[in-house]
Amino acid sequence: MWKYPDCEKASERADECLICTSPLEYLETDELMECAVCHKKENSKTRCVNGHYVCNECHTAGLDTILGLCLSETSKTPWRSSGR
Repeated sequence: MWKYPDCEKASERADECLICTSPLEYLETDELMECAVCHKKENSKTRCVNGHYVCNECHTAGLDTILGLCLSETSKTPWRSSGR
């Protein structure tokens, strides 16, 4: 069965910063952080080693659209060019 080439690396990327791909660090206590995308300030225990923080809302932005597209796809081989 065909596998998307990056699927095997997905778990490795789960602990990478969305801004700079550096490793994430997990703090013992919450700290006030500013989202690097929307600039909302909130408490979190997770940031990258370079200090970047991305809030959950920005982290999942667009996910509904992607899931909707995937669920509406009828092709058995969607990775092939469909002329769209």
